[in-house]
Amino acid sequence: MAKVHDNDRILLIDHQPIYREGLRTALLQAGYPIVGEAGTSHQGLRVAEEQTPGIAIIEARLPGINGFVTAAFMRRSAPWTKVVMIAHQLTPALTASAIRVGAMAFLEKGYETDQIIEIIESVRRGINVLQTQAMTDEAMAKLLVDYLRSEEHARQRSGGPDLSPRELEVLDCLLMGNTNREIAQALFITEQTVKNHMTSVMRKLDVNDRVAALRVAMGSGWSCLGAPALIDDPVIFGRR
Repeated sequence: MAKVHDNDRILLIDHQPIYREGLRTALLQAGYPIVGEAGTSHQGLRVAEEQTPGIAIIEARLPGINGFVTAAFMRRSAPWTKVVMIAHQLTPALTASAIRVGAMAFLEKGYETDQIIEIIESVRRGINVLQTQAMTDEAMAKLLVDYLRSEEHARQRSGGPDLSPRELEVLDCLLMGNTNREIAQALFITEQTVKNHMTSVMRKLDVNDRVAALRVAMGSGWSCLGAPALIDDPVIFGRR
């Protein structure tokens, strides 16, 4: 059983409850306490703020705001959090995005339990599994280099607004089609507060309505509903 410290408490963010249940069971059996679970970006950011997990396992292709933007915002507010990304299948784009947001490992959902626990234990000890793989795995290194030289990478939009965590939560709910009332209920705030945040979001995105805000978010790769998931945003990633 893994030796567990207070900062090893794990937050699970994945939109599939059945997968979260299986992963939670495996981690608990290995001795890792689960501090909370979430199925969306805004839920995960709230739990992270309240519970300060030591490790966050985040699904790359979350509905609404994707896992990479979620991880980037989480690490900005809690840089001690060790991030592990997870997806059905690793691709050069997803791997490059994970490295870019400072993730220490990337799990495939098809991994065996023992392999997952071994990776989580390495992350717990401070080992950057993903970076080590990228440096030592010749095949992965070639895929990343080829991707970064590709037209797909060249099409990614750089630059972007400096949204606050609350504004990001509102945008996440908006991307999932929620009304102001539904957003207020989901975030435990008033409808007027939602409107205030939405006004700020539109100002930062330099648009005049919600539809245009959605187009910018999807076109910038902030959501897996739109552009490919690789994020290249100097504001999000701390290059001000």
